[in-house]
Amino acid sequence: MPVHLVQSQSVVLRYCLIRSCPVPLLAQAYPAVPRARWIMEWPGQVVLAVSQTYWTKGVVDALSSGGLFGLEQFAEQCGRELMEEVMLVRGQLRALERATIGALVVLDVHARDVVDEMVAEKVGLGKAGLWGTYV
Repeated sequence: MPVHLVQSQSVVLRYCLIRSCPVPLLAQAYPAVPRARWIMEWPGQVVLAVSQTYWTKGVVDALSSGGLFGLEQFAEQCGRELMEEVMLVRGQLRALERATIGALVVLDVHARDVVDEMVAEKVGLGKAGLWGTYV
């Protein structure tokens, strides 16, 4: 991910944390509720930034705990999450919800493709330090 995108996501997330979102709530909300519901409950920029943060954590955790096998499992999870988003898009949405989910689908398609490429290249523990080159 380009540095300017990481920095802008960091600024948005910091603003949200300081101005409107209690830190424990934001930190606990993503893993605690179904992802489709979480997407609909949070502002768009928060959804995009936090989703990418958890994707990065998921890649690191998959490589750390399961190597290539862990990465293959995470690839399946990415596919399932993307299908959930597609199902949301097919439903009744307000304009801002549709815009948020549309942007999230673009990010998650790229994220899924990156993980699939890493699996195809057999990026495991030996190459784990290089996974950032795939982003």
